[in-house]
Amino acid sequence: MMKKFRKACAIILAGASLLALTGCGSNQAYSAYSDAYKKMSQTGSLNVEFDLTVKDDSDTMHSTGNMKMNAQNEVYYEMEINGREIVQYVQNGEIHTFVDGEEQTASINNTDQGVERGNPDGSDEKENSTGFNSTRFLEEFSGMLEAGKIKEMGVLDPIPQNYVKEISSSTSGSDTVYTMTFPEEFLTTLLNKMVKEQTQTSGDTLSFDGLKDFECIATANSDGYLYMIEYRGYTTVTVPASYTGSGSEETFDLHIDLQMEIVDPGTAVEVVIPQ
Repeated sequence: MMKKFRKACAIILAGASLLALTGCGSNQAYSAYSDAYKKMSQTGSLNVEFDLTVKDDSDTMHSTGNMKMNAQNEVYYEMEINGREIVQYVQNGEIHTFVDGEEQTASINNTDQGVERGNPDGSDEKENSTGFNSTRFLEEFSGMLEAGKIKEMGVLDPIPQNYVKEISSSTSGSDTVYTMTFPEEFLTTLLNKMVKEQTQTSGDTLSFDGLKDFECIATANSDGYLYMIEYRGYTTVTVPASYTGSGSEETFDLHIDLQMEIVDPGTAVEVVIPQ
């Protein structure tokens, strides 16, 4: 599973320019971060609790999930978003997804498969009385927390040193906190991956003005195991006039905060797949 994550991360980073770290302190901080990641993933399995918040100027969407995966590439995933329950697992070459108890299946090779959730009010409309459906958009964007998207985005992969613009370390109690920022090319590529398949309800004409103030914060415990990873930042979204009630294009800031806690890092994980 770690190899698959690394491969996915390489895809995400394709096309980004290589910016080497400079300064002894940065190199030492990256080396310590890398060691903490290796200790966390040494068993080839992970038990991860996810907590994602995305919000615009008026609405906030919160979703949570848990993913268990082992060295045999077995994955079991649960998610709650906007009051809906989602379960995903792989069995016999197929991805089984249950949304509020209703099953969907897709080939394991279909990496673009997402969860069809429907509008919160049960309708199929793309717009509400005020035009652009902000709640629907946030719900779709929150879909990046799905198991397939987590793997595709590589958010649990180690971050290659050449793609880190700056890294620093600090202490918080007995923890060591690593804070990383990234070059603009990395952020543009990552944003495109994040929004792919997540904006289909709002249309393909939405535009995103890059990720701003974006950083990764990785925390290691006193035993040197990485146990917390957080990505946070924001982007400005432009909604075309055809999707607004005002008849003119509108913009809003979309804030993203994804927190991932590794439960008992360095410990082998048991994954139970339904039979």
